Amino acid sequence: MDENRNEIELLRIENKDLTAKLETLKQKRKDDYPKLTEYERNVAELEALREFKIKLVESNSKLQRRLQEKEKELVELTKIDQEKLERLSELEEQLEMATIEKELAEEKAELLEADIETEKQRVQELEIELDLSRSEIQLRENDISQVSTLEMDVLLKDDGIQFKMLECQNMKLREAVVRMRDAIGQLAEDKRELTQKNETLKNESTALVTVCENLKNKLQKAERTILILRERIDATADSEKIIEILTVKNMDLEKKLSTLEETVEDYEAIRSMDEEILETQRESEKELREELDLTNSRISNLLVQIKAYGEQVDEYEKMIMKFRQKIGEMNEEIQGKQDEIINLNKQLKGEEDNDGISAQSTHLTTATRTFAEIVDREVCALELKYEIELSNYLKTFLPDNFTKPGGDGDAVLLTIRCSRLSAKITLLARLLNLKYPYAPGGLRREHVTKSHKAEQWAHCAKFSFFLSSFGCAIRQCESIVHRCTVERLSRMALLQNDIGKEERMIDQCIDLLRSDKFDENTSIDGVNKAINHLENILSVHFSREWYDAKQLFLDACMQHLQGLFWVKINAQRIIFTLASFSIFDSFATENNTNEYMKSVLKWVERCEQLCMRLKNRISIGENFIFTQDLEIQLTNLNTSFKNVASIFDNLCSITTIQLSTITEAESLEENCIQEALLCSVEKVHGPLNGAEATGALNEYMRLVPNIITDLIENFDNVKLLNNPVDKTRCFGNGETSLEFGKKENEITELKINLRAKLDDISNYKVRLEMAESKIESMGKIDETEMQKLHLQNEDLRDQLKKAKIEYEDTLETLQHEIDVCEKENCELRNRARTISKKVLSQLQTLNLAMNHPKMQGSVTPNDSSPSTPEQTNELACLENELKEAKVALAWACQHIRQLKANERMQMLNMMDPVIIPSDISGQLTLQSVQVSKKDELDKLYRRAENILTDSRFYQIPYVADISQSKSKRDLEKRKHLGNIAHINQRIADLRIDIHRFCTRYYQGGGWPSLFENIESITSNNRKKEERNTEIDRHKGVHSLAYKDAFQSLFGNLKTEQKRTESMEILVSV
Repeated sequence: MDENRNEIELLRIENKDLTAKLETLKQKRKDDYPKLTEYERNVAELEALREFKIKLVESNSKLQRRLQEKEKELVELTKIDQEKLERLSELEEQLEMATIEKELAEEKAELLEADIETEKQRVQELEIELDLSRSEIQLRENDISQVSTLEMDVLLKDDGIQFKMLECQNMKLREAVVRMRDAIGQLAEDKRELTQKNETLKNESTALVTVCENLKNKLQKAERTILILRERIDATADSEKIIEILTVKNMDLEKKLSTLEETVEDYEAIRSMDEEILETQRESEKELREELDLTNSRISNLLVQIKAYGEQVDEYEKMIMKFRQKIGEMNEEIQGKQDEIINLNKQLKGEEDNDGISAQSTHLTTATRTFAEIVDREVCALELKYEIELSNYLKTFLPDNFTKPGGDGDAVLLTIRCSRLSAKITLLARLLNLKYPYAPGGLRREHVTKSHKAEQWAHCAKFSFFLSSFGCAIRQCESIVHRCTVERLSRMALLQNDIGKEERMIDQCIDLLRSDKFDENTSIDGVNKAINHLENILSVHFSREWYDAKQLFLDACMQHLQGLFWVKINAQRIIFTLASFSIFDSFATENNTNEYMKSVLKWVERCEQLCMRLKNRISIGENFIFTQDLEIQLTNLNTSFKNVASIFDNLCSITTIQLSTITEAESLEENCIQEALLCSVEKVHGPLNGAEATGALNEYMRLVPNIITDLIENFDNVKLLNNPVDKTRCFGNGETSLEFGKKENEITELKINLRAKLDDISNYKVRLEMAESKIESMGKIDETEMQKLHLQNEDLRDQLKKAKIEYEDTLETLQHEIDVCEKENCELRNRARTISKKVLSQLQTLNLAMNHPKMQGSVTPNDSSPSTPEQTNELACLENELKEAKVALAWACQHIRQLKANERMQMLNMMDPVIIPSDISGQLTLQSVQVSKKDELDKLYRRAENILTDSRFYQIPYVADISQSKSKRDLEKRKHLGNIAHINQRIADLRIDIHRFCTRYYQGGGWPSLFENIESITSNNRKKEERNTEIDRHKGVHSLAYKDAFQSLFGNLKTEQKRTESMEILVSV
């Protein structure tokens, strides 16, 4: 019965707890209801924005088409205008040719007139000959009539040839007579025309004679007036000068008259030409207007046709897009089924029971349906776990000021949220792998060209890489929060709001996975912002706190392994997008890009092996101190690897865009991929040539394995030093090495205690400042409260005084202990040196005995016994000291060289400037003679004015354009800073030239006034940095109080160190 009662009571208690938990859950659900409503509103707004985006894209495409049409119309109109201009130029050429032909015709007419005159003279001569021939013919006819009878008889008797000859001569004479008649008729007509022209010329000559007479009369009158004026001028004084002036004026006026007459003739000719050109232009304008009307009508008809065709094209494009979407969905389904088939085949081969196979196959088929339930279950389990932990903390910590901001409640929330956020990050990564599992047979060509699966896997790898870096940062915060003191935790409690914001961002990603809206288009900007924010918090608030360095390095290894998987997927995607890739390797044509990507895959395998080696070394080893060298190496590794990963990511994004734009093609040419590679490298590295892109990428890739191997070597050395057996091997088995190690450990412990005391003092100071600020702000509080505050202030001051006294006592004791340790350290070093000298002398004698032929026989067996391990260890220590001495000697030699160089520079500055001789003895003296002082000064003034005009644009502080991307903003900022550096270099060169000019021409005088305003430009960021450095000089480590305390603590250490270093140098010399 008692047992039943106890069980009943336990069940009642559990029932109460469960009811309380139910009420809290109900309250949470009520609190979550407005969030859900806000989420639904946001979803509706997002859908509306997506629809608006689709409409904007459609309107943009329509406007682009219209723009292209208008551009085509513009091109056609410009072509028509060019044709019109060409026709106008042809018409002008034809006019010029017509004028030239006209001038040639006039010249021909003059030549023909000269020919007519010569022909007239010939006609007169022919008339005279004709008269003579007529008189001769009449005389011959009379003689022939008398003697015809006799001669005819004789001719007929002698020969008939002479008769025929005469008949021919008669015929020719008759023809000549006919021609002469025609010529005489033409000459008569020419005479008439010439007489008419002579009459007209006579009339013109008579008119000219009258004009000349009138002009003569005017001349006579003018001469008379000139005589009268001359008489008057002679009567006046200085008549000769006036006459000279008038003659000069007269000559000028005559010249002007002649030039004006010439210009009048030219203007008349030009006027006639203008009239002809205007007539031709009017005709051409009419023709062109008619053509314009025809073209406008054609254009209107074509626009109507284009609108109709555009509507048809839009319909066709919509149909094509639907078909493409359907084909893509079908391809994705086919590939998913193929992957499921491969998984099932593997399970069939590996498993023996058919029941397990059927269960897993059903699980695979229903995985898509139950994934949201899996996500909810995992999230709820995780939240329940940490809610229970929160309740356990709350049971233990519940004072009065628990819920105040900055109190214990915030501290508890900070510790819980850090661990919960890291768990949620790991959960999100695991859910991503469950949602998008990698193909069992590896990446195939169909995943890249026919679907978006390769892009989804690459995006998941990228997201998990950034999640791992985010988890690394949050786990570092978690280790700091768990290790720090309670006072430090109370100071950091206000940061729980910032970490809560980052947790809400991770919750949003989990909600996207739950609602099946997480895909390759999900942005990673939120994760990037969260990483930057956390790094800022770590650098500002947690820079002096202790944390788990081993866990940090393990997280970094996991992060880089995930990033290498991302790079591997991207490299395989690029290989499958190449046009020369073939499924059959025997027929594949290897190109440079394909070979390069295969080398990248080999590089990924090598880096994975190195990361696994580093991870194993860190996990096997113990905790270690995170030094500054390790931090620098880790940051260099992160930056170089991120550059490599971003280059391949940009390359894959460009290739996917090109593949999506080219619908029919399933691959790209090598030139396209090389251009995309150059563009992606330029985004990360800056502007480069085509050949330098692969060089920059190879440099980044070379740094990653080198840094990892250096880290592995560093951890090997650290492991050796942490092992006590290895320490005894390095420093010997004697008492000196053990004491040396103990003293080193004591010094490190003392330094850690010092740092802790300094943190306590800083905490007390902060508390005191907060109390004083509260006292100042609370001026209207009651006297009782004021008295309480005064008492609290006095208590705090007493505590501070006690802390100061304790701090000073601890400082004195620590200083005394450090001095004692240093003295013991020096004594141990001196003992080690004496021992090492003895061992060296013994070894030298042994070597001489073994090498010298005469001494070999005299060596006893006791002398030739092998050296002990202590002696070998002493030898190793001595070799190390020798190396240190050599390094010190090299540093001393370099310092001596620097001092000598500084002395020589001072001697050169003390010397007088080199003066160019006055006699011409070379190129410089020749230039100094040829170029004058004024020309040099004018050149300097022009340069100064150009620099001032250019520098005005960079005096304004630089403001980045937020609408642009980060890479573009960085490029513009680099260009801006480069221009500023270029202008500063120009200013420096100008100052040197001005200094030379002034030493040459203005010895002992000042510079010109324009050159006093030229100052070098400083960017706004640099000015801020200078102000911050000036402010920081009076704060923190650079303050006078800190310097005095450091000098009082470690001043003797520095002097002792310098003294020991000088002694080591002397010994080595």
